[in-house]
Amino acid sequence: MKQRFLGLLLALCLLLPAGLASADNVSVQRISGEDRYQTAIQISKNSYAKSNYAIIASGENYADALVGGTLSVQIKAPLYLTKKDSLPEGLKEELERIHPEEIYLIGGVEAISSDLEDELSKDFTIKRVSGKDRQKTAEKVVELRYLINKGSEDAFKKDEQLTNFLVNGYKFPDSISAAPLVGRMVGKEIFAALCLEENNDKYPDAYIIGGEESVKGESDKRISGPNRFITSLEVAKEYEKNFDGFSTVIIVNGEDYPDALSASALSAMENAPILLSKKDSIDESVLSYIKSKAKKVMIVGGEMSVSQLVEKDIFYDSESNYFYAEELIKSKGISRDNLNLTGNEREDILGLFLDEMGMLELSETFSEEKSENIIGKDNLPKEMTTAESKRIAAIISTTSLEIEDILGIYEDGDDKVKSSIDIIATAINGEKTEEAEFILNSNDENVYSKLENAFNSSKLFLDNATFKAGVKAVSEGLTTGFNIKSISKNDFDPENTIIYGHSDISHAKQLIALLKSEGIEVNIELEPKTSAFVYLLEWGPIPEPTDSYEVVKISDDLYIANALEYDLLLEFVNGEDKDKFDDLINKYAKKNSDNPEGKNLLVSSWWQPLYTSRTEMQKGYGKLIDNSAKLDDYEFHTFSFKEDSDKLIKGLEKIDPDLEINTIDIWADDAFIRYLNGESE
Repeated sequence: MKQRFLGLLLALCLLLPAGLASADNVSVQRISGEDRYQTAIQISKNSYAKSNYAIIASGENYADALVGGTLSVQIKAPLYLTKKDSLPEGLKEELERIHPEEIYLIGGVEAISSDLEDELSKDFTIKRVSGKDRQKTAEKVVELRYLINKGSEDAFKKDEQLTNFLVNGYKFPDSISAAPLVGRMVGKEIFAALCLEENNDKYPDAYIIGGEESVKGESDKRISGPNRFITSLEVAKEYEKNFDGFSTVIIVNGEDYPDALSASALSAMENAPILLSKKDSIDESVLSYIKSKAKKVMIVGGEMSVSQLVEKDIFYDSESNYFYAEELIKSKGISRDNLNLTGNEREDILGLFLDEMGMLELSETFSEEKSENIIGKDNLPKEMTTAESKRIAAIISTTSLEIEDILGIYEDGDDKVKSSIDIIATAINGEKTEEAEFILNSNDENVYSKLENAFNSSKLFLDNATFKAGVKAVSEGLTTGFNIKSISKNDFDPENTIIYGHSDISHAKQLIALLKSEGIEVNIELEPKTSAFVYLLEWGPIPEPTDSYEVVKISDDLYIANALEYDLLLEFVNGEDKDKFDDLINKYAKKNSDNPEGKNLLVSSWWQPLYTSRTEMQKGYGKLIDNSAKLDDYEFHTFSFKEDSDKLIKGLEKIDPDLEINTIDIWADDAFIRYLNGESE
């Protein structure tokens, strides 16, 4: 069986073209934040090292921001969004970073309050640009743009070179794509104005962007298509005609406006038109145009705005090997969707397999040297990318495949790829089982799926006297949280055992695979547990309860969250391997201020991971007390420093005299010790 799987992976790698990107060699970059306000800030960070000007508009309505987009494009300035009465988190710091000489507030006091203007005026020079309504505000923006371009307002009303573009000010889509065109159409001989109108009565000679349903009136200067998406395409063609082409396009969601509001600031720096897409698909005509014109696509907004399905359409068509592999894996029950597409077909197919196994993030922890050692330096063809070598090494490390059988992996032969993918998918699926086991060895067959099945079969431990005692302890202020689990009956040697706590079972799978890739064997016991802790209402609305998480109201000022988590007991072969664990976690499973996003770490890595030993550890650990209480088949645990333990124990004794209470010296990792001391990392 092992040799057969090896041959199949070899066949897959042999037949995929080396270093293949998408057919049209298009790269894709996504810029997004957690909401519209943070997306605007991320665009600024991505594109502006400094700017003489900054633009701020309301993020709670679209009209002012969209006409502000023309100003952003003209003067190449970032465009930020704000709430009426308060700046979003991080905006003040970003303004200080770019250090603008002047900030333009677009809109009246109903959009951006005078109090907020006064606050900004303490640190910056502010100019408000507004009229009595959105149309008048648009006119004021045009006047400002004209002044900046011509240097004088005197000629504004009589200038014969003024070219008006009309969009409907009450429908956002056409304005989004119009802003880059209008904003760049400035110079000595021409000046374009964006006007928010619902008909062309006032400007009979104007260009109209959008169909009859958007802006009414007869005109031979209408730029439109049968829908908003094709209209954005027609505007892009006009952009191309006026500005001698482009190599970058920007894609935004054309069905909702939030992330699109600040896209003009990106267009200003990228010389790029803005095209509209649905969340999960892009019009075929728009897609064809992108592939024929662009070398780079920049998506503004997260997956909820423009999903990865649009990226897939840009990179791959329905005849591609990637598309075939994806459909095949989905038919077998794909488990997650973490893969960020690269356009390198071989890399992305290997990523699909790792994603299906739940090991995608693991591959990113592999160094180039480690990957080369697993594959064998003599077996590395010059065409292999570093990312591919990491993914191949991770697949080999987590399956029954062997390294020495993977040779000559870059031979041509596309006609054989699909049959190889069929069998590879079967091989990957063969690493799974429906069995659930709580005690395993890292070298056991199907160890990962057995572990995952065991956790998924577990439930919250709530209906028992030990748990109720823990809740009472939290209510009385003795502790802010505790763990409860079934009493362990394993016979692991404490001298060689680490207890590692987490909530994501995929993290446990990747951790075991990481240890295996480092040549470390462990016995494993999975101990599901309920973590109960104080829930602060400032964290947000109370979520709906699930089988693995719920928030319970204890009193008017106390809520407790109950989460299904686990302890992973890892018994090492010897103390030397146990001592290596701390360095591995700090390197591959711990976020910090230099890596807050957890790049190249195991999935769901924490800022303060928690792992303990019941025997003394030296470097990397500190001493704590494990305060435990047992009743029936469950045990309660909460960790504290020595000086806090006595009060806790006395309090537990009063809560329930039947509790079997004990204290044990434990050694916890330094990151958790720092957490208990109130440090952020």
